[in-house]
Amino acid sequence: MTAGLKFNTVATVFMVSSFATVTTAADFVVSTAQTTTNAGVVYDDNDTMTITSSGSIQVTENEAVSNEVDFFTLTNNGTLSAINAVPPVFPPFATAGVAFLGTNNTIINNNAITSSEFDAINVRGANTTVTNNGTLNAGTDGIAVNGANSRITNNGTITATFDGFYLFGDGANATNNGTINASEDGIDTDGDNDVIVNRGTINATRDGVETNGAGVVVTNYGVVIGGSNSFDLNGNNSTLNLIFGSRTEGDLSFDGANATFNIDAGFNGAFTTDGGNPTTITAARGAFVQDGNTIYVVNLDQNFNGLSQAANTAANLHATAQGQSRAGRNDVATQGLTPNRAGPWIQLSTDFAQGLSSSNSGGFTTRGGQITAGFALSDSLGFYAGVNDARAHLANSFETDSETLVAGLYGTLDLDGADLNWSLSAGRTSNDAMRQIQNNTIAGGWETATAAYAQSFVAPSISYARRLQPGLMMDLELGYVALETDGYTETGATNNATFGARTTHMASLTPKLSWTTIDSPIPFDMSAGVQFRKYWGDPVSVTIGAANGSFVDHDSGIEARAFVSGRVEYPLGDAWMFTGFGEAGLSTYRTVNLSADFLISRDF
Repeated sequence: MTAGLKFNTVATVFMVSSFATVTTAADFVVSTAQTTTNAGVVYDDNDTMTITSSGSIQVTENEAVSNEVDFFTLTNNGTLSAINAVPPVFPPFATAGVAFLGTNNTIINNNAITSSEFDAINVRGANTTVTNNGTLNAGTDGIAVNGANSRITNNGTITATFDGFYLFGDGANATNNGTINASEDGIDTDGDNDVIVNRGTINATRDGVETNGAGVVVTNYGVVIGGSNSFDLNGNNSTLNLIFGSRTEGDLSFDGANATFNIDAGFNGAFTTDGGNPTTITAARGAFVQDGNTIYVVNLDQNFNGLSQAANTAANLHATAQGQSRAGRNDVATQGLTPNRAGPWIQLSTDFAQGLSSSNSGGFTTRGGQITAGFALSDSLGFYAGVNDARAHLANSFETDSETLVAGLYGTLDLDGADLNWSLSAGRTSNDAMRQIQNNTIAGGWETATAAYAQSFVAPSISYARRLQPGLMMDLELGYVALETDGYTETGATNNATFGARTTHMASLTPKLSWTTIDSPIPFDMSAGVQFRKYWGDPVSVTIGAANGSFVDHDSGIEARAFVSGRVEYPLGDAWMFTGFGEAGLSTYRTVNLSADFLISRDF
């Protein structure tokens, strides 16, 4: 197309360029409140029209803005409204606030477009781009596009009597970052190979998202509520991706052949279909079971956290035992730290871990505190007991509160120029667990299941320490944890899960280098090392309703955690000693951990 008529021309239109011709692009500006006539200003390809923030066009028949040219750009910063508008005088336009008939056109709304009886925006032409950053109020569809390869984005609010988006044409790319309220479908597409992304909120009386073409991919990061279906995928080879943190209300429907349902890591979910089930289902670690038309998903991070927390508690006890063993010796391993310590000691510990993104789900936090009291019987043997309180939490997924009672022995063997430090710990943990489950069949989309269960662990360790040169020491530690978890059944959910009893294991290898002050009035040391962890053991067995499955909650590879730490000692009189210890680390599971320990001991 080269030229066309713009019906409903404003009475006063400012044209920035000298003249609108086929070869010269014109910039039309509306900066005041206008009513419209049918004077017929000629538009050309590549022209632009801007409604300023003080400008407006209001009509009571036909469209506020319409044209039939290509590569036209309309930017609305003011108000466009078609109130009680009658059908168009000039077919084939649909009656709308804005109506374009042409290809490669762009419409940007930064304020308000209203059509009380018809579409707010209606376009018939390929390669159309529509961006709403403001408000669209429509008597029928908010945005209706008939043409291939359209690019439609909502960053504002759309209120529609019919559909929020109605897109007819292959290759559409539709994104909602704002809010769509629709009396029929939130987003309705009829083309093949469409891509639909929701990062905002869709609230629809019928379907939140309905697709009818083949090869469509729908991804939800936000909230989708549908009175009939939240998602209704009718075409073959369609895909629905639910991203952790999103929420759905309303049945799912996969009526086309070869449909795929991908469930992101982090979910605990009960996703029900209307009988149209997907051909392929994927979930993190494959942790889902299906009972008829309901797909149950379990976030295994909560189960793995028990073993991880036991390993962290054991590692903290190992470090405490090593510190006490060395503090009782004046040799190459001590390198200047206070010697000949025998007697009681008490230690306060705190730790924090933040998951950046793990192989299962990111964003979780764990934090805890521990009180440990011990007695050094000599410079080579002692015992301890303590209590640990910890919490693991992932928003919209799970929370576990744990209390652990632990006791153990520690000691040191002199190897003539080196030390062999050892410890043996055993503990019993009581857990109060909560799973937050996304259930798309209930109002609000969430329900909570709770459970109480116990765990027991045993954790030996042994480390070899040798001085490489004055002030520089090498450590190599081997650690092991065996954790037995009791079976339990949840309560409180529509369909509660039963988890079977199991035994899991963790082995660790930790090489470390330490630099220590010599003859310092306030002894301190700094260390750096890497801990390698290997997990194995029984899978997690899960039964929900009539469905059951068995899943591995840990990676088959090796986790590596690099860390740096520091320790300082300060005497409190002649017999008492204060020791402070801090550590920071980052693992290949992309988990950051911080810990601090404060110890007071007395010499005899």
